[in-house]
Amino acid sequence: MAGYHGGQNVKGGLYLNHSTWEFESIPRKGGILSGNNNTGYNRLPRLTVIVAGPLTGLAYIISLPILFCLSFCYLLARWVGWRLKTVR
Repeated sequence: MAGYHGGQNVKGGLYLNHSTWEFESIPRKGGILSGNNNTGYNRLPRLTVIVAGPLTGLAYIISLPILFCLSFCYLLARWVGWRLKTVR
């Protein structure tokens, strides 16, 4: 991937800001990247964005119930341990 800097005139596409992890969309005709010369960007291939977007969403949706169950079991075990400790 080629590196680009803020203020640089680039062709259309999707660019990722290195420092803030924000995406910047440039129209097909081209445009100027925001930021100064110290702001670094990488141009992301369209296929990567099309594939990675739904996959990261799927990973997020799958991990939420798992993390909820693990957190609930952890808190339940701590609560049971606290109750057993206070009974003694």
